[in-house]
Amino acid sequence: DNETFPLSSSFSKNFWFINPSANISYKGLKVKYNITTDIPSIEQLRNRINDSNPLMLIAGNPNLKQSKTGLLDLTWGIRTGKTGILSAGIKFRHSWDAIVSKMTFFSEDTFLDAFDYTASAGSSLYSYTNIGGKIDFTSGLYYMSRVKKIKGSVTVNANYRFGRQPQYIGNNFDVMYQHRPGFNIILASSPTKWIKPYLSVDLGYIYSENSHGQLLLNMLSQSVKADVKVNFLKNAFLDTSYRLESYIYLNSTGKNHMYHHLDAVIGYKMMDSRLILSLSSSDILRATSNYTVTTTSNFVKESWIPYTGRYVMFNIYYRFNKTSPNKY
Repeated sequence: DNETFPLSSSFSKNFWFINPSANISYKGLKVKYNITTDIPSIEQLRNRINDSNPLMLIAGNPNLKQSKTGLLDLTWGIRTGKTGILSAGIKFRHSWDAIVSKMTFFSEDTFLDAFDYTASAGSSLYSYTNIGGKIDFTSGLYYMSRVKKIKGSVTVNANYRFGRQPQYIGNNFDVMYQHRPGFNIILASSPTKWIKPYLSVDLGYIYSENSHGQLLLNMLSQSVKADVKVNFLKNAFLDTSYRLESYIYLNSTGKNHMYHHLDAVIGYKMMDSRLILSLSSSDILRATSNYTVTTTSNFVKESWIPYTGRYVMFNIYYRFNKTSPNKY
């Protein structure tokens, strides 16, 4: 790549767009719709080849269009009884002229007329193009209510997400479809002023396949989080947090995985809580591994990211400003 700065040539391309939006509200119903746009970068537009790595060529496309995304957001909510709230929502996001990359592999020396360049055998050309049909649909049902018996609240949330992701695998067009239903329940309580327990349970399912009928992911996920905050000896406190996560594959698309994580903080408040001394510990069980799974149209990537592991810290917190309890 013999490019030098500043360039002696110029490049200009104009993009025009009107950003429409609409909002409608009626009682408990709200409807919003808007369209946004993203313009290509200069590197994506330039009609030249970057051959600083002759085996991995990168070329722009001056014919790229700006991508546009429309978002429909519909929410509805009502109060149920004296303490209950029931709501539902739908979000529908659709994109057209999305900018994606594609790759062309050359098995022999190939002359590229558009760039007046000869690609060597064994090299790959990465370029950009526009595609349409990207869809992201999310729906959810939410309910929350106070519960006197536990002196707290119960929250239930059920949701479903569908995605259609068009993209290129090499030089071949493909579409990935994904379905993600989920369920969540939360219990939060304050039975006394000395203790505050919290429990959250998440259940999920992910199913992905591509337009060729290839099954990419078929997995169940579970997550449990429990927190307990305890106040004792008037100014002392203990906060503990435990999280358990598991991933169960229903076929050979991956390996079952489970880990749990326990944190704790114990401390003491002084000078009307302006000075706090505490001792905190993370990953007490030494059983955490940062596990992630990424799905594309032709492969599933599992990652285990190195984690700091168990550690203990001594903390000193002091608040210099004074805030009157009646000021706000």
